[in-house]
Amino acid sequence: YSPELADMDIETYFETRSGNGGYTVSLLLNKKRGDPITEEDVTLAKQILKDKYLVGLVTKMEESIDRFDNFFGWYENDFRSSCIKQYIHHPVNNNPHKVVKEGSRAWDLAVEKNWPDMELYDYAVQLFEEQ
Repeated sequence: YSPELADMDIETYFETRSGNGGYTVSLLLNKKRGDPITEEDVTLAKQILKDKYLVGLVTKMEESIDRFDNFFGWYENDFRSSCIKQYIHHPVNNNPHKVVKEGSRAWDLAVEKNWPDMELYDYAVQLFEEQ
């Protein structure tokens, strides 16, 4: 949480934000945050995601948790049902945010500023269905 951002609207945030727009891509490739990201970098990040990660999605949380449980053998955990209840059905760290509508100025700014991570996310959704 950054208090200086509390009263800033999303458009202003994206207009004033610096960086390469590929935080996740940078992490996967061990690049410095300000280094430029190329289409080749995104392609490599996609390959790393495919080869090294089991994908879960917040938008499909229960299915993701089941997938992790199957993969890691966590069904035998005594705390599983209470964790699911506390963190999935009644989340404690769930804050409301304004929805950014696709095609709006804020949406377009987000896509423009974050194209590498947006492309990687779209691929992660595809991988989720394939895995």
